[in-house]
Amino acid sequence: MADQFTELGIKLKNVGLGPALISGFSITVDDTTISDTEDGGWQEARRKLKLMDKSFIHGWIGYGAPFASGESSFLLSIKNADLTEARKDELKQAIKRLVIKIEYQSMFGEKWTIKCPYSASELPLKY
Repeated sequence: MADQFTELGIKLKNVGLGPALISGFSITVDDTTISDTEDGGWQEARRKLKLMDKSFIHGWIGYGAPFASGESSFLLSIKNADLTEARKDELKQAIKRLVIKIEYQSMFGEKWTIKCPYSASELPLKY
């Protein structure tokens, strides 16, 4: 099943030394934040981005869920079988309209926030 999906999309990876506990997750499309739902807001975000076709897939890590060191997961991607230039372009254009904010904490209680996309000056923020 893993080779069914491409490396094109938004991928979350824990590069820390220990697990991260997800404490907050939000999606903003065109400056409108999607209200919290069971799937983290992905169905509504995909509808607004016009990515409802089954070629596009989404995932998210639930609140309080441990995200192990070295673990990675796609938040938004496209199936390999449907990877045409037109589909790649659709996904790239959609990603430009999207902001994802994830709040998490370390096993030591340190709290962090990361936003995607972010510039080099916006490294994960500790608070």
